[in-house]
Amino acid sequence: MNNYIKDEELNFKDLTFFFLRKWRFVVLFSLAISVFAGGYKAGKIFFVQRNQSYILDLKEQKQQDQIKYKNKKYELEKDLKDLADRKSYLEKYRDNSILLKIDPYRKGVASADVFIKVPEEAGVNSVNVTSVDYADGIVKAYVSALNTNDTLLELAKLKGIDLTYFSELIKITADYDSNMYNITVSYIDQEGAYDILLELLKNINSIIPIIEKSLGQHTVSILNKDSGVVIDQSLADYQKQSIKDLVDATQNLDVTNKALNDLKKPQGPIELSVMLSIKEVLKYGVIGFVVGTLLSIFGICLIFIKGDRLVTDRELKEKFGLRFIGALGMDNHNKFFCFIDKWLDKLEGIDKVSKELFYDIIATNINNFSLKPMSIFLTGDIEEEILNDITSKLQEKMPSAKIDCGIYMGKRIVTLQKINEFDEVIFVGNCGGSRFSKIKRDIEYVNDLGKRILGYIMI
Repeated sequence: MNNYIKDEELNFKDLTFFFLRKWRFVVLFSLAISVFAGGYKAGKIFFVQRNQSYILDLKEQKQQDQIKYKNKKYELEKDLKDLADRKSYLEKYRDNSILLKIDPYRKGVASADVFIKVPEEAGVNSVNVTSVDYADGIVKAYVSALNTNDTLLELAKLKGIDLTYFSELIKITADYDSNMYNITVSYIDQEGAYDILLELLKNINSIIPIIEKSLGQHTVSILNKDSGVVIDQSLADYQKQSIKDLVDATQNLDVTNKALNDLKKPQGPIELSVMLSIKEVLKYGVIGFVVGTLLSIFGICLIFIKGDRLVTDRELKEKFGLRFIGALGMDNHNKFFCFIDKWLDKLEGIDKVSKELFYDIIATNINNFSLKPMSIFLTGDIEEEILNDITSKLQEKMPSAKIDCGIYMGKRIVTLQKINEFDEVIFVGNCGGSRFSKIKRDIEYVNDLGKRILGYIMI
């Protein structure tokens, strides 16, 4: 019978518990690497602190770093305030500006031309002269008067609009060559624009006496008074730019705020601070512990995958097709923190049995599976003292059976001599100790002898 079966796929459950059961090694190895890394950094800091000239350079560098930090912080805080003010202004302008609420493709417009005529008087030799001042000076006076806050404020209150946003709706341009000026009003609708225009024209009547008193008599004529709805592409572009300005201000504010939050106060070289030195040593210790853990994980996984030793009780059955007779299991519960081992046993589903019960189970299984009369030889890659002890205990349990033992056949000639006197063979293995290569050679040799392999026992 061919008892050798090819290796099966990697069992991640076995790998996981194999690693977890090595937790003592992982912790100790990681602590060793942690102590080494922390000690290395501590020694390096100690030798640097003994170099006084280097320490003086570090102190000077620390002062320069602090000055740069203060200047940078001041600039960022100033920029942050300016940007916050600008954003606040743009948000208020967006919410209250009438100009931004006007549909640029249906803008209400009302306009009128105001003509200024200065009376002429006959002078000497029938030459006509003006009475007081040139007409362009009077035009300029009207434009200035209509643009004053007092004039616009009265109209803004009348319409319930803030002066800042009301003044945007009115545009007054002078044409000095023609002695006239133009008033153009923009609004959400045509009717509103025309109402504002009429109020402005009424204001002109109250201004005339004041200007006549200063600049002389003249005549004011209202021409080309009109209203309508127009398409204003420049207004559309202005509205888009206003929105873009607000978006840019918000983004710049966020960027500046993040830069200020990310700005770290220079702590200076760690060699100048006891606390920083301790923190640095601890940091290296933690890094060393993590690196040690990763290295131990890699090593344990490599041993599990490429190793030649038994890891679990099921491997001989899975790899060689041998019958499992029983397992005693290693008793690690007398070590420090043994409650972790007990918890892992419970998690994996392993029930520990007493040695007395173990031998009763083994004897019963052998009696059930063995040929009669029983002639059994125990062998395996295991310590001779342990193998002899198992054999003597089984002999006590089965006094009528012929039982003997011998350790790994490659080590003892006497084992090769004894095995031929028995009909059946039981292999005894040990997790973490017995090697697959040796067991495989023993199985091949037993098969060549024509002996029956009854199964295997794990301890």
